[in-house]
Parts: sequence; C-alpha cells; structure tokens
Amino acid sequence: MVKSWVQCKFIVSPSHDICKPGSWDFFESKLQGVTVHSTHIVLTGRIYRILAAKEDASTKKDSTIVIIEQFNIAAGAGHRLNIPILTQTAIVKAILPMAVLFIFNAQHNCDNLKCSVADIPVKQGRDMTSRTHTAVIHADHSWWILNMHALHNAHLIRETLPSDLWKPKYYFHDRLAEHKKFAA
Repeated sequence: MVKSWVQCKFIVSPSHDICKPGSWDFFESKLQGVTVHSTHIVLTGRIYRILAAKEDASTKKDSTIVIIEQFNIAAGAGHRLNIPILTQTAIVKAILPMAVLFIFNAQHNCDNLKCSVADIPVKQGRDMTSRTHTAVIHADHSWWILNMHALHNAHLIRETLPSDLWKPKYYFHDRLAEHKKFAA
C-alpha cells in the first residue's frame, strides 16, 4: 500500500510534449460500462498535479498518476473568433501519464467575460514599492477559449476535434455585397 506521494515536475506525452502542472492537454479516458470496440473517449483538461508513489518513484512507471481538471468543449458560435470554448466541469480525474495525448494552447475568454485592467503595486523582495505595473484582473476562471490559431500541435487538434469546431466559418454569407456596402 502506498502511503505517501511526491510531486513531479513534468511528464512527456506520446507526442513528445513536456506536460507540466497548469498545462492544457487532450487526454484519453475510459468509458465505464461500455462493451463496444472503442472504450476510450478523448477529453480536454488542465493538469493540476503529477504524483508518483514515494517508494516506487524510481523503479515503477505505473506508480505515477496525473490529476487533471476536466473541461468541456463547445462550439464558439457566440464568440467573435468562432473558435471552441472550454467550460470547466466539477470533474477531476486521476489518469495514467500515457493517457495524456498532447498539449494545446488555451486563452482566458476576457472579451466575453469583460475582464478589467488595473495597476498593481510592484513587490521588491518583501517590500511593496510605489511603482506599479498593469495587469489583467480575470473575472472568472471557468471559461476559456481553445486557441485554434496556435501552430503547436495544430495537426493533432484538427485530427482530434470534429471538423465543425475548427473549419473556417464565414462572417458574411454574401461577401461581395458586404464589400460593396463598406466601399460605398
């Protein structure tokens, strides 16, 4: 029986990505109670912790687990960029490191959530200084966008997601009429 765990700094995914706590990942999860050929589903999430059993940390690979916060993917029809939206669930999963497929880039949905900008005092050592720097104050941490414009793992993202989530969408159905209206 495992009594204590040590926190790991990273794992390496099958696509050779360095996955650290806080990184966004696609991962496989087993479907429970399903008796069809494929019993795995691909989900998205953010790594919370990577843990290895203390007494087995250097000898056994299967003693490592990844704690991941699951997020749902929704079509970004309401978002001005028409890209997938990630919404936080209350589900936290413990998965094996080989279930983490690859990382992707997610950005906070500041546009829809109306996040504010504020001047934050700069801390130097233990003391607060009179200098300030501008920082974004996020309104909510449960709504993110999947950055489809990132180049890293773009081919894997397109292979994993349904095409209606990543194919280009027209902003105007009649582009020529809109062009003539703007030119006038």
